[in-house]
Amino acid sequence: SSTVSADTAMRISTVYSCIRVRAESIAMLPIRLYKIGADGSKKLAHNDNLYKLIHSQPNQFQTATEFWEMCSWCLDVYGNFYAYIVRVGDAVTELIPLQNNCVSVNYKLNTNIPEYQITIKADGKNNTQTRTIIVGEEDMLHIRLNTFDGLHGLSPIAQVNKLMFNADSTEDLAGKIYQSGAITSGVLQTDAKLDKS
Repeated sequence: SSTVSADTAMRISTVYSCIRVRAESIAMLPIRLYKIGADGSKKLAHNDNLYKLIHSQPNQFQTATEFWEMCSWCLDVYGNFYAYIVRVGDAVTELIPLQNNCVSVNYKLNTNIPEYQITIKADGKNNTQTRTIIVGEEDMLHIRLNTFDGLHGLSPIAQVNKLMFNADSTEDLAGKIYQSGAITSGVLQTDAKLDKS
């Protein structure tokens, strides 16, 4: 096959290393929330609940560093990062990251308003249950890379697929050569004169 999936690409050492270094570097950057005043001035919004979410802890199980590192990984591998916005009343209380393969986005019928379909799988004792939720853009943090349609970010891996296939093949070949100790396994000899045919 001449295609490289996201999972296969992550096994190419150079791709993995680049994505890891970038994600860790981005995750270490301080993220701050500012409020803009009526006069156009801006100041840190330390007391705003959103500041705590994006700067310190976006949900109950991740630090901000882990959350933004995951965001960078998803963008570099899939071209999209999705997080469900949890509210209590009007207040945003959590940002829950979602796997890319659990979310699809399209425009609502006859509109230019995005609509997200989230598919959740829960494993029970006897079977797997699937539940689908449809939410609007006000309930989804969707960060996307370059896009042709305004909805779907382009996966860098899909864009450089052929180059990564060649890199993967080169790594496989190098591995086989080193596995055999880079030693020629045999030589063919003949006393006959060879011609071009």
